[in-house]
Amino acid sequence: MLSYDINSEWRPYCIKIERCIDQCKQLDDLDEILLEQLKKDKNILNNSNNSILKKIQDKSTGFIQEMQKDVYMVENFFLTQLKKIQKERDEVIELAKRAINIKLPKSKCFAIKQKMQECMRKAVMLQNYTAYNHEQLTKIAKLHNSTSNYVLNATQWVEDMMLKTDFDDGTQYSEIFDSISSSYAELMNIGQKKAFQLLKNQETAKTDDKNRVANISSMLAVASAIFLANFINLIAYWFDYFPKAKLTKIQEMAVRVHFIIATIMVGFGYVMYFFNKFQLNYIFVLQIPGSVIQYGHRNVIKIGAIQMLVVTASSTLCLINQLNKTSKTGLPATIPIVFGQFALKVSQIMKPTYWMLFPTLTLPLFTIVNMVRFRGKRSVFTYAMITLFRMFTPWRQRVEFPHFYFCNLLNSAKDSFKEIIAIIGCNRVPDYILILFVNIFNLTRGVQSFLRWRDSKQFYNQGWNMIKYLISIVSSMLSLEKVKNSKGSSDETLYWVFTGVKAVECVYKLYWDIFEDWGLLYGGSSGKKFRTDKSKWQYGWYVRRPCNMPLLAVVAAHLVDYTARVIWIVPYFEDVKKQTDSYWYKCLVTEIEIFRRLVWMLIRMDNQQSTNAEGYATVDKIPDTVQEYEREEAQKKVKSNEETNILNSMSELQNIFNDTHGKEKVDQLCNAYKKLQETLPSKITNFSEVMITARGLVKDRKQSVDFSASTLNAVKELDLDDYTSKKTQNLLSQEKINQIAAFQKSAKMQFKDGKIQLKSINKEQKPQGNILLKSSNIPNLRLKTNSTKLQSNRFDQSLLDPLLNPKPQQQYIKAYVLDGLDDVEIGATLK
Repeated sequence: MLSYDINSEWRPYCIKIERCIDQCKQLDDLDEILLEQLKKDKNILNNSNNSILKKIQDKSTGFIQEMQKDVYMVENFFLTQLKKIQKERDEVIELAKRAINIKLPKSKCFAIKQKMQECMRKAVMLQNYTAYNHEQLTKIAKLHNSTSNYVLNATQWVEDMMLKTDFDDGTQYSEIFDSISSSYAELMNIGQKKAFQLLKNQETAKTDDKNRVANISSMLAVASAIFLANFINLIAYWFDYFPKAKLTKIQEMAVRVHFIIATIMVGFGYVMYFFNKFQLNYIFVLQIPGSVIQYGHRNVIKIGAIQMLVVTASSTLCLINQLNKTSKTGLPATIPIVFGQFALKVSQIMKPTYWMLFPTLTLPLFTIVNMVRFRGKRSVFTYAMITLFRMFTPWRQRVEFPHFYFCNLLNSAKDSFKEIIAIIGCNRVPDYILILFVNIFNLTRGVQSFLRWRDSKQFYNQGWNMIKYLISIVSSMLSLEKVKNSKGSSDETLYWVFTGVKAVECVYKLYWDIFEDWGLLYGGSSGKKFRTDKSKWQYGWYVRRPCNMPLLAVVAAHLVDYTARVIWIVPYFEDVKKQTDSYWYKCLVTEIEIFRRLVWMLIRMDNQQSTNAEGYATVDKIPDTVQEYEREEAQKKVKSNEETNILNSMSELQNIFNDTHGKEKVDQLCNAYKKLQETLPSKITNFSEVMITARGLVKDRKQSVDFSASTLNAVKELDLDDYTSKKTQNLLSQEKINQIAAFQKSAKMQFKDGKIQLKSINKEQKPQGNILLKSSNIPNLRLKTNSTKLQSNRFDQSLLDPLLNPKPQQQYIKAYVLDGLDDVEIGATLK
């Protein structure tokens, strides 16, 4: 089964050899009994009343009858699927003929090519399906024949059956392949053989693209690892031979900050990988708009690896230059690292500190490149800025899961933010000022928890969560120089008081991570719903909830959390006190904390997926995730469907105008339609630009229709940032939402006496905005309002002029021709 590419939905209709093993075993047992009888009496086969021989023959007959049922099942399923594929083939070939007739540009034929590829893929899959079942039948027949010399010849029966059925006939597929490839060859004006290869190799191209991204990411990861190993080797070399040489405080902080940022970038790529591997729907939980997801985990790792490469190379050159500068004898000509002599010469080009500017510049460079590449679309940068703004202003809207989730990630890097401020202040900012920046995220999380507690009116668990962050603010005072230096002095009590608070914080956070955030053991608030339902306990008493992650991963995360949480006590041991005061130990501790937080993010996301912990999501069940490449394929299909709809509309227009207006009018119409698709707005930035479509076309001139109820739905149909969705309501002010609601109630459109009339319902508020009116078979279309009057007779060049040659002075009128001569859409701005 693994050697054939077969749709998973087709597998129940496949012949399975496993079902026949028991019957063959029974035949084999009967044959052994018969052989024992033959040893005693060689003439027993001539006895027509021999019960064992009769059982063998009966079972053999029944066996072949079961095989016949399987053959009929496969043939029926094959014929059903073949008809579907042939129908799709005929439709796509007809679509290609339309495109050829209207001379559609090759750049616009993506939808047709994709449909042809899909049709050929299904045909190949059906071919694999029949080949697999033929192979299974042959294996079953051979297995049946091998059980006894006295069974019916199933192999010959299979060969005879294949001649009578159609599902093993290769001409069916050849006809499909030839017809599609010849149609595509004509469409693209290429040879049929080349067309066949282009259509047939779609899966190979897709795999090559995946492998290319994966290979680049792997190469960059290996290069980053080599550079990092060189850097660590250089540090060891420094300690052994130049113990008195030092980096400046600014250089130390710059190196540490950049390593933390690069670690977060690479680590988040791997977190995304595990999200996909364990099927955690982070897109839904983090409320990430679909258009933001431009990168999969491989590309994120690739970008992070590039940044890590730059950071490691810059830090190495900075360190080499500084060691050469501060050591008494200078560095030897050859440094014991890869490319050591070359690195020594390159490092002399600039001062040591200047080398750390390179990783500082690459971060905004990545941002600028991405903003340019995704201009006009939502980007990760936009999503991050919106989330960051909402994270620091929790009182403006309801606190959502991504607001606290990312705040916790930033909270783990709080020391890096302190060092950034110190670098900006040239290391002259007092520590009692820096401690404020350290506690920004603790304070933010405390406010978020307080607001959640206030909204839910339940102290557990958000009230206790708020207390946890207040304790963290107090324990952070232990980093103040005055408190640290109080040890061994008359104020030593102060030192041990804050140490005690730090110990309470450590135990508090360990409990919160394991029980509340991860839902392990007792389960905390998230495990309440599963506390009595043991059937939902994934791993017994340890994980008393559903869980998508393997037990080993959960245990490993548990151990990492314990280790990273208690590492702060190491400096209290006098034996290692000197080593813990070093710069590199502080780097290591910060890296371990970032690693702990990334692991925490995985288990926290799994708990949110399984239990909707703390009720952040407004749904009963968080839907299953969509794999990265499945999501990419879905986006391609959406694009394909859009282009197909455009092509069908253009073909219909051709059928309408070809006879009466000739080729010139058709070309004008197609160009107008193309320009319309490019000019339709994709995002609403001002309420006055909202476009409302009057749906439910009038078929009877005497029929009166009220269009006011359908206006809001029309906004959704045009997909203009979907004002009505819950996801984007927070982006709009309440005033704008009220405006949209008032607009619906302010006007009524009706068809009467051959005219479409827009009447004001609310006299105090006149309707404003862009209105699209659509009519069928109306010779004289009028848009009648208090101050605007527009009349159009039959289709003529004047309707196309505003579209093809827009004039600024005609801003109040736009004409769109979409669906034919007697089916015209007119847009007008009401003043």
